[in-house]
Amino acid sequence: MHKVLVAAALAACSASALGAEETTSPTQVFFLADPQIHNVYGAALKQMFPVSNWVSGVAIRPPEVNLLAPLVLRHSLTRGMEQLPADNRLVVVLGDGTNIGCSGEAEVFDAEFRRSDTTIRLMAHGNHDSYLMGTVNSYGPRPEDTRPLDHMSRAPLPVDETWYTATPSPVVTGTSMANRNWADGCYQPVGNGGQPGTPMNKVRWMARYAASLEAQGLVQTPGGTAKHGGLRFTGSAVPGTPLAALNYRSEGIWYRPKQSTTPGHSDYARSWNSYMVQAVDLDARHTLVLIDTSVCQNARGGPSYVLSNAGQNACLGWEQYATLTRMLDGMADERSLIVGGHFPLNDLKGDRRKLIALFNKVRPAGWTYVSGHTHHAITSRKYGNGVDVNIGSTTDWPMESHVLAFAADAPTVVDTKSLVIGTTIAQPMTYRAGTQMGGKYSELCRHLPVARALADASPETAGTLWVSPSLTTAQCDAIQADWAKHAQVLMDDQERISKRFDDEPRYRDFVLSVAASASLHEHSSFSLGNYLP
Repeated sequence: MHKVLVAAALAACSASALGAEETTSPTQVFFLADPQIHNVYGAALKQMFPVSNWVSGVAIRPPEVNLLAPLVLRHSLTRGMEQLPADNRLVVVLGDGTNIGCSGEAEVFDAEFRRSDTTIRLMAHGNHDSYLMGTVNSYGPRPEDTRPLDHMSRAPLPVDETWYTATPSPVVTGTSMANRNWADGCYQPVGNGGQPGTPMNKVRWMARYAASLEAQGLVQTPGGTAKHGGLRFTGSAVPGTPLAALNYRSEGIWYRPKQSTTPGHSDYARSWNSYMVQAVDLDARHTLVLIDTSVCQNARGGPSYVLSNAGQNACLGWEQYATLTRMLDGMADERSLIVGGHFPLNDLKGDRRKLIALFNKVRPAGWTYVSGHTHHAITSRKYGNGVDVNIGSTTDWPMESHVLAFAADAPTVVDTKSLVIGTTIAQPMTYRAGTQMGGKYSELCRHLPVARALADASPETAGTLWVSPSLTTAQCDAIQADWAKHAQVLMDDQERISKRFDDEPRYRDFVLSVAASASLHEHSSFSLGNYLP
C-alpha cells in the first residue's frame, strides 16, 4: 500500500474537477504537516534550552534545518505541482506552519504558498501556530511592552493584531532570562521592506488564515453572540471561485481578549477558546472536515506546565464539538468522511472517545482521520472501522509529505503515496555539528555563520562532508552588541540562499542534502521524546 516516490510532494485534488460528477479513479488529497518555520533573528527563549530539547528532540534544531526549512517546503510544493495536471492544486496543511509563534515566521510560511496564485491551501490550526513555542499562552506582555488593542476590541470578525509592541532590538546578557520575552524571540529586521516581528495569538492566526483564502473566494459573515461572550461567524465562497468549486463552508466562534491597564488584570488567554470548523466536498462522494485540536485556554507554565501546556495536551473544546456534531449530522449519507486535525486522536485524551463515537455514529462503515504533530514517519492506527493516519514533518527527519487516495467504494483511505526527501531526494552527506549554543545565546548568533557559509558554498567543491560553523563566546557578544546590523546581514544571506536555490539546480540539490543530513543528525541525537508514549 505504501509507495515511496523519488519526487517531491505530490499535490492533489482538482478544484475544477470537484463537483457533482462521479469518477472511477480514486480521489487524491495532498497532506503535509509541521513545517515549523523558525525565526532565526531573535533571542533564545526558555523553551530553547537543552532540557527542553532533551524532552522533545526538536526544541533546538541544527541551524541548517531552521534556515532551509522554507526551501524544503518550497521544493515539496513546486515538485508536487509538476507531478499532476495543472488543475490539481489543493494542499492540506495539518498545522504548525510556524515554530515560536511569530508574525515573521507566518509571513515566510504563507509566502511559499503565494508563489503560485493557483494553489489552494487549506489548513488546520496547530499548537505552534499561536502558542509560545507551541506550549503556553499564560505569559502576557509586561506593562512597558503592552500594545493597546484597536480593532480587535470592537471588530465583528477576527483581526490581525498583537498585544505586544515590537522589540526595537533584543537585550540579552549571557544566560540571564530576566529581559527576554516572547517579543524578543520574534524580533526581525525591517531593512528589506518587511514588518517588525511580533508574537502571534489564536485570533490573529484566524484572521491571517482567512485573509490567505480571500483570493480563492472566501467570504466571512458575523453570526451573533455565543455563550460566554464569544462571537460567532461563518464562512462561504463567492460563486465561480476555487473555494466555491469545493463547496467550502466553515463555522466558528472567536473571543476578544480582555485588556486592562492594571498589571495582572488582563485576560488574554480567553482568546485561545476561539476555533473554526471547515468543510469541503472533494468530489461527489468525499467530504473533508478540518478541526482545531488546540482550543486550550489554560496552557500554563510553572508547576502546572506538564498537565496544561498545549504541546502535550490537546483540547477540542465543548463549543467546537457542538459545531462539529451539527456539521457532520448535515452530511449526506452517501458521502465518505475524512477529518484532518493537528493532534493524533490518541493525544486528545478525554475528547478522543467523544470524537470516535461521533465519527462512528455518522459513518459506521468507516472513516479516516489524518493528523500530524508527532514528527514521526507515517503510521496508522485503527479505531474499529476508522483509522488515524499520522504523518511526519516536512522539516524533521525523514522530511515527508503524502498523497492519500480515497475510492468511491471504500469508506477509508485505500492508498498512500509518500515523498521522503531525507531518503529518496537528497544525496547523503556526513554532518558535523558546531558548538551547541541553543538557549545560551541568541538565535541570531547560532544562525549567522551558517547562513554565510551556505550562501557562499560551491556545490562543485563541497564534497560529502558538511561542517556546521559556529562562533566563540566573544564573537557572539560582539554580534549581540549591534543586533540590528547583524540581523540584517543574516536576512541578506538568506535571500541569497533562496535566490540560488531557485536559479541553480546543482546548488538546490546540495542545499537539500545539507538539510537532510542536519535533520538526520537531529533525529539521531538522544531525545526523551523518542521514549514517551
